Amino acid sequence: MAHDPISFFQKNTYQDSIKLELPQADGVINSADVMNKNANFKYIKGNITIHEKNMAMELFYTDAYYNITVASSWNGTYQLQWRK
Repeated sequence: MAHDPISFFQKNTYQDSIKLELPQADGVINSADVMNKNANFKYIKGNITIHEKNMAMELFYTDAYYNITVASSWNGTYQLQWRK
């Protein structure tokens, strides 16, 4: 999957990541309990749902400049691989 229009035409991809601190490894985690120490905003609504090796993320934050609610660009479903 291409991450941007230029990568699509160059047939290149790149790895990207986000590091979130979660209070539990399974179940529904409310946005207020999600910590992203690399960002200067807090998630104001939504949740992360983890079940076995599947994760669904639907988090929203307030854009400080426009003062509007914005969906996280990381929202979506993921297959998890646990680190050893």
